[in-house]
Amino acid sequence: MKNDLTCGVVRDLLPSYVENLLGEEAKEAVDRHLETCPECRERKEAMAAPTGAEETAEAAKEVDFLRRVKKGTVKKIALAVVCTVLLVVGGYLLKEFVIGRTPDAEHISIELAQVDAYNNLTLLADTYWGAYELRGMKAVTKDGVLTYTAREVRVNLFQALFMRTKIGDMEGYEKQVPLSIPLDGLTEVWICGRLVWQDGVVIDRDTLLLLDAKTPYCGDAAALGNIAKLLQVGSRIGRY
Repeated sequence: MKNDLTCGVVRDLLPSYVENLLGEEAKEAVDRHLETCPECRERKEAMAAPTGAEETAEAAKEVDFLRRVKKGTVKKIALAVVCTVLLVVGGYLLKEFVIGRTPDAEHISIELAQVDAYNNLTLLADTYWGAYELRGMKAVTKDGVLTYTAREVRVNLFQALFMRTKIGDMEGYEKQVPLSIPLDGLTEVWICGRLVWQDGVVIDRDTLLLLDAKTPYCGDAAALGNIAKLLQVGSRIGRY
């Protein structure tokens, strides 16, 4: 095929050729010329190849971009970790120190319970766990039964746990809740699921445990052993 382009024409077309802007016919004509002209081919290769400065600039931009991406990713990961930790810790502190939980009846401590001359039941309510206290005490009376409910919340670390306080003739720890309950018209008093008073009698915790350990029949050796343990029979007459 006849090559009808001169070197001068090809050199004028090379910028468009390198940028792939020529039409199909013109591109084929330049291709034919480049096959037979080493000088124009060398000029085309020089134009097509990026200069060292361009390569360095492009590489620097790419490295800088990757560094920014990496730095931003590390910051995002660190921020996500910190936020997660704060949420977990905040949720735990909120649950332990504010929301609390429903106390177990067996963990309710009742001290200095007595009926005074005015037929009032006075006592100190608390939990057996020193790290927790009762908050939000509420009372509901129905059919002669007075029921107290409360939340079991972890004690504030800055609270003076060992400061004593006077409640009438009684003295107790500050985190204990003093109650003075008029008994007129009442048959039972419950505090956080624990029976405290019934029909004129203050109910001791060990009495409730002993009642729960009742035997379904006289020959139940395991139940009898549990009752003997509660009554401390072994410490008085020996294990046998």
